[in-house]
Amino acid sequence: MARFGAHLLSATILLVVLWVAACGTGTRQLQSITISSGGNINMQYTATGNFNKDPRTVSPLPVSWYVVSSNVSPSVVEPIYNYVLTTEPYSLNPCSLTDTVIALAPTDPNAPSSGAIPGNVYQDLVVTQSVSKEGGFVAAASPANCSM
Repeated sequence: MARFGAHLLSATILLVVLWVAACGTGTRQLQSITISSGGNINMQYTATGNFNKDPRTVSPLPVSWYVVSSNVSPSVVEPIYNYVLTTEPYSLNPCSLTDTVIALAPTDPNAPSSGAIPGNVYQDLVVTQSVSKEGGFVAAASPANCSM
Protein backbone atom coordinates (compact mmCIF):
# COMPACT_ATOMS: atom_id res chain seq x y z
CA MET A 1 0.00 0.00 0.00
CA ALA A 2 2.92 2.37 0.74
CA ARG A 3 4.22 1.85 -2.82
CA PHE A 4 0.84 2.85 -4.23
CA GLY A 5 0.90 6.07 -2.19
CA ALA A 6 4.43 6.85 -3.34
CA HIS A 7 3.44 6.29 -7.00
CA LEU A 8 0.32 8.40 -6.57
CA LEU A 9 2.37 11.21 -5.02
CA SER A 10 4.97 11.00 -7.83
CA ALA A 11 2.24 11.06 -10.49
CA THR A 12 0.57 14.05 -8.85
CA ILE A 13 3.84 15.97 -8.66
CA LEU A 14 4.56 15.18 -12.31
CA LEU A 15 1.11 16.41 -13.37
CA VAL A 16 1.53 19.63 -11.40
CA VAL A 17 4.96 20.27 -12.96
CA LEU A 18 3.59 19.63 -16.47
CA TRP A 19 0.58 21.87 -15.82
CA VAL A 20 2.78 24.75 -14.57
CA ALA A 21 5.12 24.34 -17.55
CA ALA A 22 2.22 24.33 -20.02
CA CYS A 23 0.80 27.56 -18.59
CA GLY A 24 4.01 29.41 -19.35
CA THR A 25 4.37 28.28 -22.97
CA GLY A 26 1.51 30.22 -24.58
CA THR A 27 2.25 32.01 -27.81
CA ARG A 28 3.35 35.63 -27.99
CA GLN A 29 0.44 37.87 -29.02
CA LEU A 30 0.01 41.56 -29.79
CA GLN A 31 -2.17 43.11 -27.06
CA SER A 32 -2.39 46.77 -28.08
CA ILE A 33 -1.00 49.45 -30.37
CA THR A 34 0.04 53.00 -29.53
CA ILE A 35 0.27 55.66 -32.23
CA SER A 36 2.63 58.62 -31.92
CA SER A 37 2.82 61.59 -34.26
CA GLY A 38 5.15 64.41 -35.09
CA GLY A 39 5.89 66.96 -37.75
CA ASN A 40 4.25 70.16 -38.88
CA ILE A 41 2.03 70.32 -41.94
CA ASN A 42 3.16 66.86 -43.08
CA MET A 43 2.31 64.69 -40.06
CA GLN A 44 4.32 61.49 -39.52
CA TYR A 45 2.71 58.65 -37.56
CA THR A 46 4.52 55.65 -36.09
CA ALA A 47 3.14 52.62 -34.27
CA THR A 48 4.41 50.83 -31.17
CA GLY A 49 3.17 47.36 -30.28
CA ASN A 50 2.64 46.00 -26.79
CA PHE A 51 2.88 42.20 -26.44
CA ASN A 52 2.07 39.69 -23.72
CA LYS A 53 5.62 38.23 -23.79
CA ASP A 54 9.16 39.50 -24.30
CA PRO A 55 10.05 41.51 -26.14
CA ARG A 56 6.98 43.28 -24.77
CA THR A 57 7.42 46.50 -26.76
CA VAL A 58 8.21 46.73 -30.48
CA SER A 59 8.75 50.04 -32.24
CA PRO A 60 8.24 50.61 -35.02
CA LEU A 61 5.58 47.93 -35.18
CA PRO A 62 4.71 46.59 -38.66
CA VAL A 63 1.15 47.85 -39.23
CA SER A 64 -1.28 48.61 -42.01
CA TRP A 65 -2.32 52.29 -42.08
CA TYR A 66 -5.80 53.66 -42.81
CA VAL A 67 -7.41 57.11 -42.68
CA VAL A 68 -11.10 57.69 -42.00
CA SER A 69 -12.62 61.15 -42.25
CA SER A 70 -15.52 62.18 -40.02
CA ASN A 71 -16.82 64.15 -43.03
CA VAL A 72 -17.64 60.84 -44.74
CA SER A 73 -20.53 58.68 -43.62
CA PRO A 74 -19.36 55.14 -42.65
CA SER A 75 -21.76 53.69 -45.21
CA VAL A 76 -19.97 55.68 -47.94
CA VAL A 77 -16.46 54.59 -46.91
CA GLU A 78 -15.04 52.23 -49.51
CA PRO A 79 -14.08 49.18 -47.45
CA ILE A 80 -10.58 47.82 -47.88
CA TYR A 81 -10.63 44.26 -46.64
CA ASN A 82 -6.88 43.70 -46.89
CA TYR A 83 -3.88 44.64 -44.83
CA VAL A 84 -0.27 45.24 -45.87
CA LEU A 85 2.22 45.59 -43.01
CA THR A 86 4.97 48.20 -43.06
CA THR A 87 7.33 49.64 -40.47
CA GLU A 88 7.54 52.90 -42.41
CA PRO A 89 5.97 55.95 -40.75
CA TYR A 90 2.67 57.04 -42.22
CA SER A 91 2.54 60.55 -43.70
CA LEU A 92 -0.71 62.48 -43.61
CA ASN A 93 -0.43 65.35 -46.07
CA PRO A 94 -2.49 67.42 -46.26
CA CYS A 95 -3.61 66.99 -42.68
CA SER A 96 -7.28 67.55 -41.91
CA LEU A 97 -8.72 67.84 -38.40
CA THR A 98 -11.61 65.61 -39.53
CA ASP A 99 -9.26 62.69 -40.21
CA THR A 100 -8.58 59.76 -37.91
CA VAL A 101 -5.44 57.69 -38.51
CA ILE A 102 -5.73 53.97 -37.77
CA ALA A 103 -2.90 51.46 -37.33
CA LEU A 104 -3.92 47.79 -37.64
CA ALA A 105 -1.93 44.57 -37.22
CA PRO A 106 -2.61 40.86 -36.70
CA THR A 107 -2.31 39.67 -33.08
CA ASP A 108 0.06 36.93 -34.28
CA PRO A 109 3.53 38.44 -34.79
CA ASN A 110 4.31 35.62 -37.25
CA ALA A 111 1.30 36.36 -39.48
CA PRO A 112 1.95 37.03 -43.18
CA SER A 113 2.88 40.60 -44.11
CA SER A 114 -0.31 40.93 -46.14
CA GLY A 115 -3.68 39.26 -46.14
CA ALA A 116 -7.44 39.58 -45.80
CA ILE A 117 -9.47 41.13 -42.99
CA PRO A 118 -13.02 39.84 -42.42
CA GLY A 119 -15.54 42.55 -43.34
CA ASN A 120 -17.11 42.78 -39.88
CA VAL A 121 -13.66 43.08 -38.26
CA TYR A 122 -12.65 45.83 -40.69
CA GLN A 123 -15.91 47.66 -39.96
CA ASP A 124 -15.43 47.50 -36.17
CA LEU A 125 -11.68 48.26 -36.05
CA VAL A 126 -11.27 50.75 -38.90
CA VAL A 127 -14.56 52.32 -39.95
CA THR A 128 -16.35 52.76 -36.62
CA GLN A 129 -13.42 52.14 -34.21
CA SER A 130 -15.94 50.53 -31.83
CA VAL A 131 -13.38 48.01 -30.49
CA SER A 132 -9.59 47.82 -30.41
CA LYS A 133 -9.15 44.04 -30.70
CA GLU A 134 -11.24 41.56 -32.67
CA GLY A 135 -10.97 38.55 -34.95
CA GLY A 136 -7.20 38.14 -34.65
CA PHE A 137 -6.44 41.82 -35.23
CA VAL A 138 -5.56 44.82 -33.03
CA ALA A 139 -6.05 48.46 -34.01
CA ALA A 140 -5.48 51.92 -32.57
CA ALA A 141 -7.02 55.18 -33.72
CA SER A 142 -5.51 58.64 -33.40
CA PRO A 143 -7.27 61.88 -34.32
CA ALA A 144 -5.26 63.89 -36.81
CA ASN A 145 -2.81 66.12 -34.95
CA CYS A 146 -2.56 68.96 -37.45
CA SER A 147 -0.17 71.63 -36.24
CA MET A 148 1.06 74.51 -38.29
